[in-house]
Amino acid sequence: MKRIVVLIVAIMLTCNTAFAEFTPQVDTNDGEKMYKFFDTLLRVTERNYRFGVTRQQLLEAAINEALKENPGLFDTLAKGAYSILDENSRYLSYEEYLGAAEKISGEFEGIGINVSEYNGKTIVGAPIKGTPAYYAGIMAGDIIVKVDDVDITGFVLDQTVKLIRGEVGTYVKLEVNRNGKLLVFDVARDVIKINPVSYEKIEGQNAAYINISSFNAYTSAFLEEALQELADKGIEKVVLDLRYNLGGLLAEAINVASFFVPNDTLIVIEDFKDEEKNTEYRSVPTDIKFDAVVLVNEYSASASEIVAAAISENKAGVLVGTTTFGKGTVQQNIQLKNGGAMWLTVAKYLTPLGNYIHELGI
Repeated sequence: MKRIVVLIVAIMLTCNTAFAEFTPQVDTNDGEKMYKFFDTLLRVTERNYRFGVTRQQLLEAAINEALKENPGLFDTLAKGAYSILDENSRYLSYEEYLGAAEKISGEFEGIGINVSEYNGKTIVGAPIKGTPAYYAGIMAGDIIVKVDDVDITGFVLDQTVKLIRGEVGTYVKLEVNRNGKLLVFDVARDVIKINPVSYEKIEGQNAAYINISSFNAYTSAFLEEALQELADKGIEKVVLDLRYNLGGLLAEAINVASFFVPNDTLIVIEDFKDEEKNTEYRSVPTDIKFDAVVLVNEYSASASEIVAAAISENKAGVLVGTTTFGKGTVQQNIQLKNGGAMWLTVAKYLTPLGNYIHELGI
């Protein structure tokens, strides 16, 4: 009997020793401490469970149960997982991806106006040329009073924009105040293409100034229109302003650079984890070629840097300004079934001379 008692005491002492790391009491309102507490639970279980289990199995089971109980946790878990990757890899929720996709695609469903809020009033900026709002006669400075007979007084800008936007082919009724006179417009909704290219001839010189604010899906097409118009006027030189341009689509950067470097010239190299995937991208053939002075600053990033490096390193132009941002990675946009997306860094890019500019700039 004495031996049995000793064995029971020994077992109890062993168990107490194994789980002693759970003390003292943890603050259940402190997320960081609760994570450490959970990690301890996993480690202790893995080490002591009689029938064998791994920390990975326990973690997968925990995530599975958490998502079954609360599916809304997916965004939080995905963002947490991506938080240990590089600064350009990220998970975007459905709402976040909607806004980001609009900037990348270069289009949205609406009527073609920019609006701003000032002292509780929603004021129209210049309508985009060629859009339904432009043809309807809406003008810069119009104050929107009602949308589909809804008084928007006191609305925040997002509320007003949601009312104005809608399915392509439908109409929205806008009541505006123009210099004290109330006007009503029925405006068709359509796919609006965002033009990031603006340009003007430089007075007194056979040159033009071109600004590219982003590299969306339509950048090179709008740029080609501008360059063709300038070429028709005999202009052969441009000041290409890429300052404050944070980048965009790789394909558009290649297309844009092609207007300034010789045909079939190396633009950029994608450097993947799997070397067999490494890809060289060369300029596409174009009939229009311009000499360029490229303006850059610390906010010229990604696609802007690809274009700037291609022009500079191929001796097709000169760079003027300050050292660029220094983003030398390529992200793949992977759309998910929940409406969100993964922006995953899949490659580095190298300039034509083989330079990796990440965190260095040009």
